[in-house]
Amino acid sequence: MGPLLKYRLLPSLRVARYAGQHYLHDAECREAALFSVPTQAVSDRIARVVEALVRAGAAHGARTQDEIRQLLTEPDAPVVERLLTRGYFEPAEDEHAAAGARETGAIPPLDLERETRFFLEQDRLRYFTRPSFFHLPERIPDDEVDVAIAGVPLASVPGAIGTRRAPDSLRRLTQRLVPWFDICDHGLYSEVGCNGGLPRLLGRGIVLKDFGDVGVASRTVGDLFDEVERFVAENLDHRRLRPLFVGGDHAVTFPIVHALASRHPGLRLVALDAHHDLFYWAGIGYNHAAVSSNLLLFSQIAGIHAFGLRTNNDSRTARFRALAEEPTVGGRLNLHAIGPTRQMLQRDTLVEALQRVPEGAPCYLTIDLDVLSPEAIGNAVSTPVADGLSWHELFEIVEQAMARLDIVACDVVEFNPDTATSSTGRDQLTTLILLLVEGLAARSRRRSAQSPDY
Repeated sequence: MGPLLKYRLLPSLRVARYAGQHYLHDAECREAALFSVPTQAVSDRIARVVEALVRAGAAHGARTQDEIRQLLTEPDAPVVERLLTRGYFEPAEDEHAAAGARETGAIPPLDLERETRFFLEQDRLRYFTRPSFFHLPERIPDDEVDVAIAGVPLASVPGAIGTRRAPDSLRRLTQRLVPWFDICDHGLYSEVGCNGGLPRLLGRGIVLKDFGDVGVASRTVGDLFDEVERFVAENLDHRRLRPLFVGGDHAVTFPIVHALASRHPGLRLVALDAHHDLFYWAGIGYNHAAVSSNLLLFSQIAGIHAFGLRTNNDSRTARFRALAEEPTVGGRLNLHAIGPTRQMLQRDTLVEALQRVPEGAPCYLTIDLDVLSPEAIGNAVSTPVADGLSWHELFEIVEQAMARLDIVACDVVEFNPDTATSSTGRDQLTTLILLLVEGLAARSRRRSAQSPDY
């Protein structure tokens, strides 16, 4: 490409400062499956040059390389060559000629050589979007991170196979928003919980990192437990990050809570669920219908506090009676049906139920999305049950739990794209993730302020 060819900086190119580093990213990747610049950390110098070129209008006007260099100070001018070879610029038509062609409706003759060259030099270099929560970059310094988020794309029963696609489905859902770079800088307005005051900002100042998926290499249940243990030890222990896990069916909660229970003595499970998940058979059966019983028997957690339950009748009574009649097990169960849960919300007495959790006790919050009414989430759950919570009832419980309890980690499970009959609830799903990230960050900062060594 000769020096007389004219170029413009990619109009969709953006520069962001995040977690102590500069990043370049492409604004088009919110909606498009193909984009031109991958999200990447760059040097301060490259960031400074790109910002200077954007301010000088190089993202819109067609200029030669020499003209572009003249927009910069002498020390930064050589960077233009590097930006050109790395694909940050695209060939641009002369503005006046292009405008004249539009006015006359003239169609330029086909230039096969030019078309082929454009494909080889431009289209062939474009990137496919890769799912990450809120377009988060892959490499973020761990010592800057406030909240970790990770997927666990596994299912334990045939009816929940679709939940294996949930983490990436929810990643792509969150990508419809502005990138987390902008959320961290400016926040997102939310009227959730607004009661006579002003809307608040969610996400502002929070450094979030997508740690990818956990458990995908597991061939056995034992492998999964080992992999979760390694993930917690390698990525969370050294900074005591408060993670959000995205399943997968509810069985993924078992190995996660088991790994955390050894690190948080007295850990309690707070479950928002349509089912009590105490259906089990002799021995420990890895199954999404036996999460609570498995944790009580195998992991020896201090207690379970479940809300939103609505099993109307079930004949599987033998094992449940054995659990309930065992003092060391039954005494750790605190179950609340959907009716009392709603009444507590209406009477503003939910905090009284939460006060049964000893003050300061570490808690794990698990949200099985079937706690919602099926129509609220477009039937996108594995085991829907009628007459569940509304989204705003769920938000209220999450808000009160985050405010009252020491939530050390949480999860969202049982989203099943395969069973969806509509896209209802997708915006609310994104809001739920934002609320959980906000709550975990606030809890982490509160604990850090109380203990400088945290």
